[in-house]
Amino acid sequence: IPAVPKESFDLDALAEKMHQVLPAYAIPKFIRFKKALETTPTFKVKKVVLHKEGFDPDQIDDSIFALLPGEKTYKPLTPELYQEIAGGKYPY
Repeated sequence: IPAVPKESFDLDALAEKMHQVLPAYAIPKFIRFKKALETTPTFKVKKVVLHKEGFDPDQIDDSIFALLPGEKTYKPLTPELYQEIAGGKYPY
């Protein structure tokens, strides 16, 4: 997987393109930027580890962005926004 510096990545352009070409159910609700991915000896990404870590910004040091229902752009996932999502304010 090629590494792309977070600072040079255009998240708004990605969101716009995804809304153009993907059905709503296929657009990722969360995007997480990691410095490195853990892989198996056969170079498969260890997705179970990512799943267990979840998307709580208090537990993860990586940058996480959320696409809120009805929105067209990603917003940084802050601890406050995480609490609103976990509390059911936004229907996912």
